[in-house]
Parts: sequence; C-alpha cells; structure tokens
Amino acid sequence: MYVKWNLTKKCTLGCKFCINAQSRKKWNTDTNEDELKKIIENISSVEDLRGITLLGGDPLEYEHIHVLTKELEKSNIPFGFITAGELLYTGQYDQILMNSKLDFIGLSIDSLNQEIVKSVRGRDILDKQIKSLDYLIDLRRNEDLKYKIFTNTILMNINEGTVVELIDYFINKNVDKVQILEYNSSGNEKHNFSISFTDELEFLEKLIVYVEQSHVQVQNNDNRLSKLELCFLPELGKKYFSERVGIPGLRQGNSNVCPVFRGTIFLSNDGLVYPCDSYKPYIRFNEVTGVPDKVYPIENILEHNLSSIVHGNAFFQEFNAIVNKSKNELYSNFEPCQTCDYLLKTCFPCLISAENYKDEEIVFGKCMKFKELLAINGQGGAYEKET
Repeated sequence: MYVKWNLTKKCTLGCKFCINAQSRKKWNTDTNEDELKKIIENISSVEDLRGITLLGGDPLEYEHIHVLTKELEKSNIPFGFITAGELLYTGQYDQILMNSKLDFIGLSIDSLNQEIVKSVRGRDILDKQIKSLDYLIDLRRNEDLKYKIFTNTILMNINEGTVVELIDYFINKNVDKVQILEYNSSGNEKHNFSISFTDELEFLEKLIVYVEQSHVQVQNNDNRLSKLELCFLPELGKKYFSERVGIPGLRQGNSNVCPVFRGTIFLSNDGLVYPCDSYKPYIRFNEVTGVPDKVYPIENILEHNLSSIVHGNAFFQEFNAIVNKSKNELYSNFEPCQTCDYLLKTCFPCLISAENYKDEEIVFGKCMKFKELLAINGQGGAYEKET
C-alpha cells in the first residue's frame, strides 16, 4: 500500500491552473498535532506500507510539518513531498531534508523563463526555485544524504518552447528524475494551458533532436538521458518516441495508470480516506444530471483502523471488485485499447470512466494518432508539421 496524504490546502502561490478549491471536496481545517500523531500511528500498523507522499496545497505550509516528519522517522516510514520549493534554500526546512526517512523531493518548475513562471504561478519565484535546487544538491553532497531529487514540469501551451532547454538544465544538474507531465484541464481552472496535438508533436520533434545529439555526446561517459520520463505521452506515444530515437535505456515513466491498480490510497487533510484521487464518494453517476447512483460511506482514519477501512469499507470493496474484471469487461468500448499490447500491463485507464460510459465508444485521440504515426514510421515515414 502507498499513501498520498493531502496535508493542507494552504499555498503561497496563485497558480492559474489550480483547481483545488473548486473541484475537490470542501476541505475543513488541517489536523492538529495530536491528530497527526494518531494518524501516523494508525498508518504505521499497516503491514504492506511502502511509503507516503506528502501533498497539498504545499505540504511545507502545513503548520506541523516538522513534527509530522519527525514522527514518520520514529515510525520508520519512508516519505517524500512535492513542492514549488521556493523557500527550501533558506535552511528553515533542513530538519526535514536531513531526516533519515526522506526518500525524495519533487520540485515543480515550469520553465527557465522568469515571465512564464510568473504568469503560470502568480508570483516571481524562479530565482528562488533555482537557489533551492542548488541548495538541495549541495546539501545532499556535503552531508552525504540519500534523498532523491525529482523535477516535475507540466507541458503547457505557454512553456512548450522552453521545456527542452529546461530538460537539458535539469539533466546537467544531475537530478535523479526529470518528469514531463501532461496538462489535464478540468474546465474549472482560471486559465486553460492545454497544448494542441500538433504543438505537442512539434515539441516531441525538438526533444528527439535533443536526445539524439545528447546521446552522441554522453554515450561513452554516463547514462544521464535515462533520467528523463515522458509522462505526458500515452504508451503508444512512448513507443513512437523510442522507435524514433533508437536509444536503449530510456525510462518511460508512469502515465495512464489509475491509482486503484497501484494500491494507492488518498488521505485528505481532515483524515478522510479515499480509494481514488477524485475525492468523491461515488463511482457511477447519471451522465446527464451528474447525480450519483450510490453514495458510499467515507471513513475517517482518526476513527477507524486504516487496514479495516481498506479491506472492509464498501467503497474500497467496490473498487477492488472492478479491478478484478477482465479487460473486455472493463474497456470493451475503449479504442484503441482492445488491440493495444499495453492495456492492463503498463496502461490502466480510469476506472470511473470505464464504469460510466459503457454505452458509448470512448476514443483516446492521442493514442489513435500515435498508432497512425507508428504505422507511418514503420514504413520509413516521419512526422511533418501540419500546414
């Protein structure tokens, strides 16, 4: 089991794509110090616990973050956290960074262009983010610490022209993983940064050139390119990329993996436990009205044993029953899934979509287009930008 814990909705930024307040449930107050200790004691009793990711808001804004990480260390629970990281360089979080159970730090950095970052994040934080990245690298080396440093960059229409430069910067900084993530619009954000498929392909062509050139430069020295994870691509897109560059050892990264299949649970800042990152108490709903056909009880980790929730709660049991269905039962109307070798191997589409749209054909447009490009590429063709 892996736990993703949304500690707080507090954040110092004003990201234009943020949908926390609008799309998730109405979060109340954060857990207090006594409650968080009770939660950690509960989590630590789980036999197959693999670790915890601390999320937000920004988890570093949680009032009791130092107490929490100390308790995780006492309980021998590995953890990591995702943050914009603009204050890590100040030293005020060194106690957390030097925690023996800190497994990773994920820094969300969008571009090396100051104006782009300011536009996306609502504040001019790039210089502080870069200072923090350097600080993490230096502290790890000087103190012989074991944490990994990941970077997360969302591919958007505002930054796609700068992402290859950013990738090169991160790789040369020797961070452990460079993740390029897909932008998913909910329709509720302040600004839609969605990128067109044509522009995404143009970016991919630039990335292919960069990877090929970088491979020539480093192939006799190291495997820095293996740090790159193209999570914005579906599995067929990754196959297309791999065939185009022809370089072994490139990491694929996780995308299109429903968290229910990964044994991940989601813990809200007020202690409620969910099997799905939608943070909603239902699976099926009326497509026209949006009214759920059944609302499941959501139990609180402050009141119930976590293992009993995961194994006995009706909501979790329903999801587990769905997971055990065959791919024909789950995704018979998904295209091109039924003929895709990756289905239920490395690609696990959303179960809520699978359960709610059985009467209509669901076409994954990017997968279909990459399927066509793979066929063209197999015939010796290559992508040319549409005119």
